[in-house]
Amino acid sequence: MRRAPPILQPWSLPEDPPGNVLDEARALIGAAVLAPSEWNTQPWRFEVERASVRMVTDPTRLLPSTDPDSRGLMISLGAALENLLIAARAYGLRPTVEYFPRDGANGVVAEVIWASGDMRRDRALFAAIPNRRTNRREYDGRGLFPEQRAQLVAQVPEGLSLHWMDDRNAIKELATLAHDAVHDQARHEPTAAEQFAWMRFGDEARRRGDGVPVDNLELGTVTSWMAGRYFNPRSWFSRFGPEHAARDAPRPRGSRAGRRGSASRSRPPHLGSRSSR
Repeated sequence: MRRAPPILQPWSLPEDPPGNVLDEARALIGAAVLAPSEWNTQPWRFEVERASVRMVTDPTRLLPSTDPDSRGLMISLGAALENLLIAARAYGLRPTVEYFPRDGANGVVAEVIWASGDMRRDRALFAAIPNRRTNRREYDGRGLFPEQRAQLVAQVPEGLSLHWMDDRNAIKELATLAHDAVHDQARHEPTAAEQFAWMRFGDEARRRGDGVPVDNLELGTVTSWMAGRYFNPRSWFSRFGPEHAARDAPRPRGSRAGRRGSASRSRPPHLGSRSSR
C-alpha cells in the first residue's frame, strides 16, 4: 500500500536544524510556502533533489488578466525564495542560488543548493516568518515617528529608494487612482471572473488551503454579505460590485507606505511535486 506524502506543518517550523537532507528540504519549503502571493494563488511548485530545491512556476495558478505582465507572479516567487533563504541561514546552511537555470526551462525560476557547517544567522527574521499576516484593515490616520522612518530607510538596499508621501493632496490623488483602478478592474469581466474564482466563501479557504476568504477582504458588512453576488460576473447583482469594491479601496489618511490589510492563515500543504499554501 502506497503511503501518502508527509504533510507540511509550516505554521510551526522546527527551531533547530533538521537532522538529514530530506528534513532540511521539507523545513525550507515549509518556510517558503508561508510567503504572500497575489490573491493567495501560491503560484509555485518545488522539486527536491538531494541538497537542492528547484522553485518552479505553477502554470495552473497564474492570473493572466489580473497580472498580465507577471509582475505579481515574480514578486510572489521572490517572497517565497526569500523565506527559503532566511530559513537556510537560520539553520546554519550556506545556500547558493542560480536564477533561471537553463534559461528558465520547464518553468524553473530558481535553484537553491546548500551545504552545512555555517553559522546560524537571520534567526530573528526566521522566527517572524510564521507570524506574517496580510493586513487589509483601514489605517488609523497616525503617521510614523522619525525614528521609525529612519529604521525603515536603513533597511533599503543600495540602488533602491524609499519615497514618503506626506502631502495630503498627493495622498488624495493616490487614493483616487486606487479607487479608479479597483473600479475598472471590477468592471472588466475577465478580470472580475478571475478574481472571483480566488475568493473563498464559508469554509472553502480551510478546505482548499488557498485563495482569499471574503471576510478577510474587509469589504464592509453589506458588501461581504452580498459578495457572492456582487463579484460574480454571471450574477445580475454584479453591476453593483465595482462601486462597492472601489468604495473600499484605500482612503486618503496619513502618510502612505502601503495599503489596508487583514490576517488569515491557510491549510498546511503537502510535500510532493507541488507544495503550496
